[in-house]
Amino acid sequence: ACIAQILGEAGRIDVLINNAGVGITGPVEEIEMAAVREHFQVNCFGPLYTIQNVLPVMREQKDGLIVNITSIAADMGLPFRGPYSAAKGALERMTEALRMETQAFGIRICNVAPGDFVSDIAARRHLKSLLPSRIFEKLLMNHYKL
Repeated sequence: ACIAQILGEAGRIDVLINNAGVGITGPVEEIEMAAVREHFQVNCFGPLYTIQNVLPVMREQKDGLIVNITSIAADMGLPFRGPYSAAKGALERMTEALRMETQAFGIRICNVAPGDFVSDIAARRHLKSLLPSRIFEKLLMNHYKL
């Protein structure tokens, strides 16, 4: 509906910036799969769905720019933020493939992978409950000598 509205008002789509992002915290071992799936829905699949719906328009125009905001975390597995790193990394790999698939149509696609900066993502980060083993607490205590 959003894409149809833009086309109705502007007649074209020149730029798409995917800046979806939520955080998730917890040890990979203890994060429920439903939470990981939900996380990928926002940070990876949502942008891909939007791209799939914008690409036919840009291909017809023979022009367009898609910018995916990922994260420096896409290039490394951050401890206690594994699903975040994985989802942003998956979006980066998809972006690389799409760039090669669409360049012949005049469509440019790139990633912007910022490092850490002040934002409110931590306030919206999903804090997942721990399993009864409380491995997360034990890891922190041993690692940081708490």
